[in-house]
Amino acid sequence: MDLSKGLYIENHKFLIPWEIFEDEAWEIGNPAPTSSSNDRTRITWKNVVCLNGFKCDVCVWFERSKLYKFLVVHPNLAENDGQILEMVIHGDRVFGKRKSDDYFWSVDGIEITIHCDERFVAAYWYEIANSFIR
Repeated sequence: MDLSKGLYIENHKFLIPWEIFEDEAWEIGNPAPTSSSNDRTRITWKNVVCLNGFKCDVCVWFERSKLYKFLVVHPNLAENDGQILEMVIHGDRVFGKRKSDDYFWSVDGIEITIHCDERFVAAYWYEIANSFIR
């Protein structure tokens, strides 16, 4: 899995490259605002496939107007307790076996971590960050 250039959206056949500017990101595919329509710094592509067959929503974050982080969100919020296991197995297959029991992979300067937020509903996602950008 080569993430060095960005995140490839398999079902729509486009690449979301690292370090693009906010206005450029709005021109790729069919994105929508992640939260309010006034916040153009958080963009989401819904119902996409990436990371070798993972069905998800992809959110991007910008720092100093450049893309530096992808959030690849599991599509089934609070559907079952197997989400984390599914993501670990998929991550090990795509990124290589983890070196410890934590939910972290590092591949060629790209850091991938599984996160969970259970404040309102259980949500799991891969956070993919490029350690060369900051």
